[in-house]
Amino acid sequence: FIPKEKCTDIRGCGDLYIYLKQNPRTFVATITFVTSLTAVLALGVSYAIGFHPNSCFFVAGAAGIVSNLYGFCHFRTLLNLKKEVDVYSTNNKKFAEENSLLSKEVNRFSQAKDE
Repeated sequence: FIPKEKCTDIRGCGDLYIYLKQNPRTFVATITFVTSLTAVLALGVSYAIGFHPNSCFFVAGAAGIVSNLYGFCHFRTLLNLKKEVDVYSTNNKKFAEENSLLSKEVNRFSQAKDE
């Protein structure tokens, strides 16, 4: 999955439209972002003008729960990847220690052979 255009090539709405048509996964993320931004702005304006403040609180809570669930599902792969990177890092440190011990032992045998 390699995008045909880079994000830096986007100069306007038409370029964004073409980019999103070529990359459907990015389309979902963009729609989610734009929808969330619009909902937050609409709720803020509604609350500021006094349009059913209790309803604004209720809708804001529901939107917060939905966006947190989306974020949890979206970043689950990254969190699992972090765990794997941590395991890899730990194994790499163990390997470095073992390699150091083996190098010392090889040097000791080399010195014993030279004597």
